[in-house]
Amino acid sequence: MFAIQRVFTALCCASLVASCSGAVDGGPDSGITNLGAPSSSISSSTTVRPVSPMEVRGAAGGTARYALNWYASPMGEDMMVFVHFVRDGVIQFGDDYWPEQGTSQWSGAVVHERDFAIPDYASGQYDIFVGLYQTHAPWDRVSMSSEGPAWQDDQQRYWVGTLSVGEGGGEEPTNPPVDPPSGDGPAGAAPGSYGAMTFHDEFNGSSVDYSVWRKQMWWVPEHDLDTHRVEDGVVKMWSAKHSDGSWEFNNVDLNTDGTFAQRYGWFEIEAKLPPGPGQWPSFWLYAHNDATRPEIDIMEAYSCLGGDWCDGNRNPNDYTGTLWMGDEGGGAEQISQRRATEVLGGLGALSDDFHRYGAHWEPDGVTFFFDGRPLGDKIWTDRFNQEMYVVLGVGPFHEPLWDTPSGIEWSYQVNYVRVWADQ
Repeated sequence: MFAIQRVFTALCCASLVASCSGAVDGGPDSGITNLGAPSSSISSSTTVRPVSPMEVRGAAGGTARYALNWYASPMGEDMMVFVHFVRDGVIQFGDDYWPEQGTSQWSGAVVHERDFAIPDYASGQYDIFVGLYQTHAPWDRVSMSSEGPAWQDDQQRYWVGTLSVGEGGGEEPTNPPVDPPSGDGPAGAAPGSYGAMTFHDEFNGSSVDYSVWRKQMWWVPEHDLDTHRVEDGVVKMWSAKHSDGSWEFNNVDLNTDGTFAQRYGWFEIEAKLPPGPGQWPSFWLYAHNDATRPEIDIMEAYSCLGGDWCDGNRNPNDYTGTLWMGDEGGGAEQISQRRATEVLGGLGALSDDFHRYGAHWEPDGVTFFFDGRPLGDKIWTDRFNQEMYVVLGVGPFHEPLWDTPSGIEWSYQVNYVRVWADQ
């Protein structure tokens, strides 16, 4: 479900080190100073534009990762980057660093993604502010623009998100292993061919856990229409007509953007696809850190699209697995697509029963699975190498059929989402 949407993001990151000298002291034990001074004399058309607020998590004394980018124009000189972790208006710790590519050469999307160390004394929540400053007197900061959730404070710093620090205990992986549910590993995986389970949601509660799942993709405004709920141990999702009663629909795309992402491994759901024509259920992985916007569509079904993809009762009986890669111009390259019935033969009505849809993503390619059966050989490619988050979505085609159904009785039902590390 490739997002044909051009969005420039804004990001900077680095490992934390002590800063040297500057104008305003940081907080107790910070080991840094607030270097650089607000100024109106240095400005740039560079934009700080995060697509969503960062929500970084880690343990005191451990490590974490955060990623932002700038949409930049070349500057008159090379500037230093600062990252401040602030509580109650006071810098508690932070980072100043030279970007690998000098700011005099910045142009377009400039992306940095790195791990950083969290001090032993850190605890609780911090606001993350970023910016640029001169490395010579008068140490002026650069005035830039900000869009999206970013905003500028009175010290010419740009808020981009938060860091939440738990108790210490040494290094903590970005996605620590979780207690697995009962049952076997990913369908189609040989014993010992997969690692620890890193994420799962069995939807056994009374509602969706919104500390894990976002309701919409980052470019879609949230709405208050009833589009999903948890019942009988499954999450049910359906498209809803606009509140103005027009023949338009709101999709639902539950996703883990900012809460869980992983590079490589096994990804699987057990799901029953929605009945009826014009429905577009999906299970996919996505990243939007830069213009490539990689996308692994593990399952997409297009019931009755062009009179195809459905049975005589107009229920879905086929689906695809697809790899996409974006480009600087906002377009998309379809690297490969596998249609299930062309490989496996007839599947029956996919809205009648639950089936397991999965993918094994490796550094050199991706293999799709249906109930443990591969959709052909591995698709060989080494272009997918970013951490990606999970998306569960449903909506109508871009042009809904006249009788595309809406409502919970026509829902896409997911019994679980499970992710394992690679072995």
